[in-house]
Amino acid sequence: MKPLSENSFWKKYNRFSIWVLIIAGLLLIVTILPQLVKAKWVLFEPLPTWEVNDPVSKVFIMDDIPPTAGSLAAGDSTVPNEYLVDPAIDTLLMLMETQDIYLHKTAAHPSGFVDTNEVVIIKGNFQWHDRNSTSTDRIKGVIWQILQHPDGFTGEIIVCDNTQGGYINEADNNSEDVNQDILDVINTFSDKGYPVYVLDWDYVMDVVVDEYSAADYDDGFTYDTTSKISYPKWQTDEGTYVSLRYGIWDSLGSVYDSDLLCLINMPVLKAHGMAGATIALKNWIGVLTVTDQVARYGSYNDMHNNYFFGSYALPVKVMQVTYPDLTILDAAWTNPTSNWNYPENAENTNMLLGSTDPCAVSWYAAKYILTPIADSPNDTDPDYVGGDYKNNIVAWTTNLQDSGFAVTIDSSEISVYDLSTIPVELISFSAVVNNGVVVLNWRTSTETNNFGFQVERSKDKISFDQIAFVPGSGTTTETKTYSYRDTTVMNGKYYYRLKQVDYNGSYAYSQIVGVDLGLPTKFALEQNYPNPFNSQTVIKFDLFETTNLKLNIYDINGKLIKSLIDNETWDAGRYSVNWNGKNEQKQTVSSGVYFYRLEAGNFNITKSMIFEK
Repeated sequence: MKPLSENSFWKKYNRFSIWVLIIAGLLLIVTILPQLVKAKWVLFEPLPTWEVNDPVSKVFIMDDIPPTAGSLAAGDSTVPNEYLVDPAIDTLLMLMETQDIYLHKTAAHPSGFVDTNEVVIIKGNFQWHDRNSTSTDRIKGVIWQILQHPDGFTGEIIVCDNTQGGYINEADNNSEDVNQDILDVINTFSDKGYPVYVLDWDYVMDVVVDEYSAADYDDGFTYDTTSKISYPKWQTDEGTYVSLRYGIWDSLGSVYDSDLLCLINMPVLKAHGMAGATIALKNWIGVLTVTDQVARYGSYNDMHNNYFFGSYALPVKVMQVTYPDLTILDAAWTNPTSNWNYPENAENTNMLLGSTDPCAVSWYAAKYILTPIADSPNDTDPDYVGGDYKNNIVAWTTNLQDSGFAVTIDSSEISVYDLSTIPVELISFSAVVNNGVVVLNWRTSTETNNFGFQVERSKDKISFDQIAFVPGSGTTTETKTYSYRDTTVMNGKYYYRLKQVDYNGSYAYSQIVGVDLGLPTKFALEQNYPNPFNSQTVIKFDLFETTNLKLNIYDINGKLIKSLIDNETWDAGRYSVNWNGKNEQKQTVSSGVYFYRLEAGNFNITKSMIFEK
């Protein structure tokens, strides 16, 4: 018998094996390696920053965003207020403040975007679903920030888009918790009593109307037959007349007030088969109407090729008359393939950008985030001569510049800032009231020469006094958590800020957070949260006067399981009590339905909860 090495069968097998290995290697190079290169770029390549003298535009970037505070998937008032916060949005706004760009318009910052009584339109991207829609975590963060206006917020917040038949619904769930869709976000704020609404302009896309000044009070889209410019006007849920072009209409005075309208542009980063990329400028197609395409444009293709994309630049012609005050670009997930049908291809780039210039932020995102991972990089590169996005962004930017807008896609006219401009990266700062005590919590993701935090308090948001000092962690890249309990407060409103102090004496202030310790006007018992629960749940209640109090847990047979408060005298205030699912014998109870009953003087109320092991 021949040795195996001399056997003809094994010779053929060895030659076959070699070819298999060669082919497999080629497949690795062609298919897998590019993905690894993409992933490596996404994970390890820092985004570039630079500064120029007297920039036309400023772009703010975060190439690693912190997780959001919690999910609003429940979609109702049982969601804790702590979950309404989005640290990514908080950090981006703090970064912008280092360059004197402020979200809130106040006496100290009169150039801010949002005043106390404005109607704020958040223009998201919801025509396409899943990872192709604007992150609902970022949307909730912006809403919460607006509601936290230092002077109070009495206006309206409306999340809008013209989905052109796509519909705003449960499929718009681009979020850390994919069960949290945009309707959950809106419903949570609304159920808590906040003036937050959602509106799909698609419902009036076919309705041609005139302006309020022409005595036309119908909802719909104005349309100019010569310029093709169109934009919506409508009456809000609270009865306000809104013209996206002219502002808020005063029907009694017959005048518009443009200062009462704020527009925030919140696109999502992705490739696009016709435009090259869908970013801040193309997102404005969701402001105009695309009805009657044959009569108005000649055909569907003509509408896109001759009007939307190319020298005519219809999206930015509409943007000229409905210009956004601020652009926040969601790049938590970036789709390198297409605007539609491929949500599963989206890459977790985990980034966030902001600017007052939609052109500059679009150019930057396309060049440094989308193009390095794009399936067709020449189409998405804003600097590639002859590329789709190059042609479009040049036409769009030139059109805005010719109309007098301070926009640019020239890197020598743009300054780009990242979190290194903040000596301590504060990713969250919140204040909550617990049993009459104000609890301040804050977290940092990095610290450089951080001596510590001076905790400052104010009653009027103007004069602040230091009430405590919390030592910092020096220099660290680890996430650090801090807390302070203010036990010296009485009833009323209080405002807090942090003064972060370096070892060399330099300092920076955080944003201001506020709490209201006003006494309740009635007894109340809230639904426990979370519910169902398997380890811990919170029961909140209000007492409007000093009273004798009981709070007990019962099973479905009425048997007392646990006495949380046993015939004690409690002062008026807002309170919360935890239950860990254990009985009086400190044993974990069985899964099932339980009841909790609050007895406060002559007031008593019972609610149910579900415990799951």
